[in-house]
Amino acid sequence: MTLNARSDGGFEYQVEGRVLSVNQLLVDAAFTVEMTSPEVRPSASVSVRLGGAFKCWFGGDEKAFDPEHNRVGLGPALALWGSRLRELTISSDSSLLMVFQNGTRLAVPPDPDLEAWTLNDHEGLLVVGGPSDRVSVFRRRAEGTQRLG
Repeated sequence: MTLNARSDGGFEYQVEGRVLSVNQLLVDAAFTVEMTSPEVRPSASVSVRLGGAFKCWFGGDEKAFDPEHNRVGLGPALALWGSRLRELTISSDSSLLMVFQNGTRLAVPPDPDLEAWTLNDHEGLLVVGGPSDRVSVFRRRAEGTQRLG
């Protein structure tokens, strides 16, 4: 799995032919989407933590969510469970878009004051959708952490 820079200043997270399925949804002060790929041993995993407001489109229905202010309202987002990721893109303004094979879409806009989202994977990649349209990328190395952007 790789993070590729796009010519427009954004990024695309490539799963390289693997299937990533949503296998856990966690609600605390945020909403976390955990995905694994059963065909990779040990299992490949990706975690996307949504710290602020986000929207989902299930078929033609748009639903708005805010885990910080309305955790009870997250119930319909549980429909993401079992969905298979088709595409994950990060825009240059730090917004994040996840598109699933069943047509469901999840979008996180940038937050002017806080981290709107983070992405972690089993290979040591950490991507942060930070405040003021800033995307920061870190990779774990044998000697420590390396900041890439």
